[in-house]
Amino acid sequence: MLFTHDVAPRMALVMDLVNTDPGVLGAAQAGVNQPSVATAPGTQPGTGKSNGAQANNAGSNGLQQGTDESNGAQANNAGSNGTQPGEDNEDVVDSPGWLQHFVADHCLFRVDEGSMKNGRTWHREIKELRAELRAIVDAPDMESAVERTNSLIAVLSVRPYLSRHDDLDWHIDWAADSADAVSRIRVEAGLGLLGFLPQGGIDRFRRCARPGCERYLVDLSKNKSRKFCEGTNCAARTHAQAYRNRNKQG
Repeated sequence: MLFTHDVAPRMALVMDLVNTDPGVLGAAQAGVNQPSVATAPGTQPGTGKSNGAQANNAGSNGLQQGTDESNGAQANNAGSNGTQPGEDNEDVVDSPGWLQHFVADHCLFRVDEGSMKNGRTWHREIKELRAELRAIVDAPDMESAVERTNSLIAVLSVRPYLSRHDDLDWHIDWAADSADAVSRIRVEAGLGLLGFLPQGGIDRFRRCARPGCERYLVDLSKNKSRKFCEGTNCAARTHAQAYRNRNKQG
């Protein structure tokens, strides 16, 4: 199954935000929250745009994660979302600079700096959005996931329009120029889910298969074989442990 080139970076945004939840045990264990899907090189998540020739290969390189070892260089080089989980289940989104890092790492352009200042309501709003996204990921059936996704978008006044900014050529934008940081994150998350759910369904949402890691991932592979989250070496650690176990038994 092939997903459009803008689904992967938007779903990476969704999973990165969900994985900051203190209730996701893996977020406190992983050390650094990194994207849970490998994005195509050169992709601009905030616009659905890709750069140069790399965009032409997004369908075959960035989105087809056929096995846990596939796209190794991409997965290993996927950028951190800039979050450093706190101690004792502290909420990482309360950390100074977290929103600035998240916005920058997910290439959300034209965000009003004033909307990211500490003391504003974004702390509460981003946690509410995270809870909505986790409810979608944990939805018991497709109907429930779709209903919650539609509600996620319904609170926004979004409309498509052509725009050119930040050295990007003409492309479709959805968030208004006046939209604050959390609204832009909501728009990108909603668009990602709208593009993903009709093709992928909810059975591509899962937890990492490494014992002790509770991070969520979304499987965009053609054969639905992805088992481990990205950026935390869970696949390598699991395979290394299995190798050691086999040597002991031998």
